[in-house]
Amino acid sequence: MKILVFFIGLFFSIETVFSQDVKIAEPEFIGVVLYVNDTIGTGVKLEQQTAFVTTKSNAASYVPFARVVAGKAKSKNAVNGSSSPVKIDKREKIRFIIKAANNSTDPTTIINIFKLTREKDQRTIELASAGTFGGVKTGDIEYIPFNGKKYGNSSYLIEIDAMEQGEYAITLAERRDLFHLFCIE
Repeated sequence: MKILVFFIGLFFSIETVFSQDVKIAEPEFIGVVLYVNDTIGTGVKLEQQTAFVTTKSNAASYVPFARVVAGKAKSKNAVNGSSSPVKIDKREKIRFIIKAANNSTDPTTIINIFKLTREKDQRTIELASAGTFGGVKTGDIEYIPFNGKKYGNSSYLIEIDAMEQGEYAITLAERRDLFHLFCIE
């Protein structure tokens, strides 16, 4: 019995720590993503851009003994700008509030978080690559794991463990081409 009481107390203390001090109003519109900024007590709306697809190929070269042309091509999703104006200091836990149509679905099935690569004046993520002899590589995006729970009437509060410095994007199931962007400094 003592063990059961201990575990019940532990569960409620973990729940309290996870949601403690978040008193930000739920966003008004579906698809809005807010960074929970503890220093000002409000949510900060993330930069939002529609991603576009770029495809680049290197110069093909002729392989005489095989009588073939060899080369590589890469397709990427990209957004303009080398860095997001939404800067977040590196910390133990980072939290976001995401407004959805409802919050009855497991958030890990509808929310994707991934790191982007800086390339000149763009931020990109590779979608696929193909080579003449190397085949095709697709779907190797490394998604950032997170914990999520219901927040308000139809939103989610998600929490991510410490993230390394860099550019990141959050996408939602309704529009995978709409990137909600932020930078970890």
